[in-house]
Amino acid sequence: MSDVAAVSGHAFAQFTAWGDKSRKKLTANIAHSTATWKTVNRQPPTTR
Repeated sequence: MSDVAAVSGHAFAQFTAWGDKSRKKLTANIAHSTATWKTVNRQPPTTR
């Protein structure tokens, strides 16, 4: 394996780990959230 491939593989693994950690934190935060969601300034569908 070339040095470039090794670095690229490590970088990909790091980004994957960060993404996994981020999604895990998001899931936990959503589960404990009491927030409600509201769509603001939603335009009604246009009819023709």
